[in-house]
Amino acid sequence: MGRVNNILACHENWVLLDYTVLRKRMAGEELADLANDEQLTGRAWFRGICSNAETTCDMKSVDQ
Repeated sequence: MGRVNNILACHENWVLLDYTVLRKRMAGEELADLANDEQLTGRAWFRGICSNAETTCDMKSVDQ
């Protein structure tokens, strides 16, 4: 859905990221690329980050 631009901090299971949203989900569940002027940037704390982007890491849900 997007790109990580920068890793700013981490604390325990949390990572603070600067990111850009590059795609959006359409009504039919397909993904559509956003035009350059529609892409959104933000900064937020995330958890449940996997060190291997090619897998799900088979980790417990972060919502438990």
